[in-house]
Amino acid sequence: MNTVAIPAAVLCITHRLHAMASNENPILSTAQKRRAVTIDLFIGLTPPILELLLHFVVQGHRFDIYEDVGCFPHVYQSWVGYALVYFPPIALCLASAAYAALVIRAIRVKRNETLARLAQYVDLTHGRSNRLLYISFLVFLTVTPFNVFIIVTSASDGQTQPYRSWTTVHADFSKVDSIPSSIWRATYSTARQTVVELYTWMPITHAFIFFATFGISSESRRQYASLINYLSDLSRNVRMRCKAGLGRAGGSSDVDMCVFLCSLA
Repeated sequence: MNTVAIPAAVLCITHRLHAMASNENPILSTAQKRRAVTIDLFIGLTPPILELLLHFVVQGHRFDIYEDVGCFPHVYQSWVGYALVYFPPIALCLASAAYAALVIRAIRVKRNETLARLAQYVDLTHGRSNRLLYISFLVFLTVTPFNVFIIVTSASDGQTQPYRSWTTVHADFSKVDSIPSSIWRATYSTARQTVVELYTWMPITHAFIFFATFGISSESRRQYASLINYLSDLSRNVRMRCKAGLGRAGGSSDVDMCVFLCSLA
């Protein structure tokens, strides 16, 4: 149900930061760079692919459609579902938090040496590495409680069922349940309704976290200013060419085109 892509991406980031902070020599050779990229791809792609395959084990039917929410992946609530669907994001977040803690410890114990090692890598400033660490902890603080809350809610509401067999779980696999909001808001417990609502807002929360961390940084503001200056210069050049072209225009079509371009600029 809950995607592991974001926790896997954060684990990839914190693992790379730890490798940079603990390595006395920066990655220079082509073989070292290729090996680093291979490890990053393995960490970032393997968990989501495995999750897609393992989710099918506990997917009782295709999906549910909740009014006011949308499509909701179905998970057969059992200890197998908890282990295959809800626990992997928690494990990835714990691993990324551990790597982030090791990087922070290295910075605190040997601050100058660690920062010097990080500075050897192109475009990795102290502020940028701090923002990457902030992201890892913020994702940990959102994903981990969310998945723990799902497990506790399912267990306390009596939704947990024994995983009897593959045939039993997938007996009506082609079914698609459509649940009106008047029903799930009236019959679901408060905790279960919270799970449905959080599932909707969790990706939006992560989007705000990423933008707040990187979208308003000094580097981003410089890029925004550079883009505005480029567009301003482009608009000025277009207007100048249009004005020059109006004097040399030989036909009405040329004049109309120049007027059109000037209006866009």
